[in-house]
Amino acid sequence: ANALRHFRHLMIQKCNASDLKATQNVIYNRPKNRFILNYNEMKLALRKELPDIEFVEPVMKTMAEQVVFWRKTKFAMMVHGSIFSNFIFMHPNTAYLEFSILACRNAAQKLCQSFGIYIYQMMFERHCINRSMYADIPDLIPIVKEILKKLEKQDLSLY
Repeated sequence: ANALRHFRHLMIQKCNASDLKATQNVIYNRPKNRFILNYNEMKLALRKELPDIEFVEPVMKTMAEQVVFWRKTKFAMMVHGSIFSNFIFMHPNTAYLEFSILACRNAAQKLCQSFGIYIYQMMFERHCINRSMYADIPDLIPIVKEILKKLEKQDLSLY
């Protein structure tokens, strides 16, 4: 974990991302296997239930763009996958909601804890190992609301 912390520090410095504040909420759907089949419906429900909260989707190409984007992320939710490796650039006291699959009980949880990132995991009822899934939207909305409520109480100005 120390080598990863050092790498994180160097990348944040090199990309001039040290002073960026965590302000954005991120939602992401994988383009191929293990994606949310009712993703558009989920996004609409989030907009309806949380009208004052904007969710952005990652669109970046270079490593520097990734560092900056994830450094500005306060809350992220997505299916377990490789894009989550970018969490190392998030601030402490931010949060990540992972839509888990049975095959992924993971080292990411320990790494998140070592960086001070709150990790939440949710497993949808209708999923299969390494397959796409349907989001249980009525179950998801209260969880997202609770996480965002907890984040409101965090002092992110220190980071």
